[in-house]
Amino acid sequence: MQRFDSAVRLNPHLHGLFPDGVFTTAAHRPRASFHALPAPSDAQIARLTEKIARQVHRLLAAEGKLRDDGDGILLDGEASVLDACQAAAVQGRIALGEEAGCAVPRLGRRPGFQAQFEPGALCARLRGFSLHAATAVRAGSRERLESLCRYVLRPALDEQRLAWTGNGKVVYRFKRPWKDGSTHVVFDPLVLVERLAALVPRPHKNLTTYHGVFAPNASYRDRVVPLPREEAEDAPAFRSCQRRRKRRPVDGVPHRPGHLCRRRYTWAQLMLRCFGVEVLVCPACGGKRRLLTFLTDPLTIERVLAHLGLPTELPALAPARGPPGLEIALEL
Repeated sequence: MQRFDSAVRLNPHLHGLFPDGVFTTAAHRPRASFHALPAPSDAQIARLTEKIARQVHRLLAAEGKLRDDGDGILLDGEASVLDACQAAAVQGRIALGEEAGCAVPRLGRRPGFQAQFEPGALCARLRGFSLHAATAVRAGSRERLESLCRYVLRPALDEQRLAWTGNGKVVYRFKRPWKDGSTHVVFDPLVLVERLAALVPRPHKNLTTYHGVFAPNASYRDRVVPLPREEAEDAPAFRSCQRRRKRRPVDGVPHRPGHLCRRRYTWAQLMLRCFGVEVLVCPACGGKRRLLTFLTDPLTIERVLAHLGLPTELPALAPARGPPGLEIALEL
């Protein structure tokens, strides 16, 4: 689940990766068989969009979180400051302060431009819900699949497109221009913090989930996503292990003693995959670094920092304060 768009607005939407087919298993086969299915039609996408809109509205109405007064869907209940920030972030407006209710300015926008939805293949839009199912990855295109997964899991902000202006504003550049010509959005620093607060998900809410045969505890998951042995021997992120506990046979096929199981990436591998930083390579000579030990003793850490000329005292924390404009009455 993503909660943002390219203009750092609150835009909750779901990205789902589905196999274009089904898996079947047999007692005498250790691996599942995949059977491809034809792509959905435009009519099926339209019916699915209508079903999603109807059921979501029904669910929210049953929980008393909205009402339909004929002019649209409105939230019920008293709004909090966070609710006000989220409502303003959805509309691209400012929630707090003297400019509350004003739109966040965008650069390059053509005046009088009216955006219109242009339905394409495998795309539909209905009652505020849109569904796009036209992105597909061919079988065997592992790099293309990883690129799609990275797009789904990307963060809300790209620091390389964030810059300060001469008058103390923050400018965020879009990855590509919008249809109305907009290329940048301009924030006051406090408005940007307000916008980021609206994008933070609720506590204990998982944004990435796996379903069906891809779920962690699915009975047939090992048959669908095993790693070939020849690939495992060269991959540092995998190892061959011997399960000590007995596992229940699946469809009469016992568990193999030399089963290949995935282990967690090391911190160095994660740094390289996420940030492109090779922490085990010396930046001065290019030689290979070797991890010796982890320092956990406070006195030893203090002596090492002092020897390197680094500060050993924690910086003083600023006192906590309420959000700016908290005392201003908010009108949604």
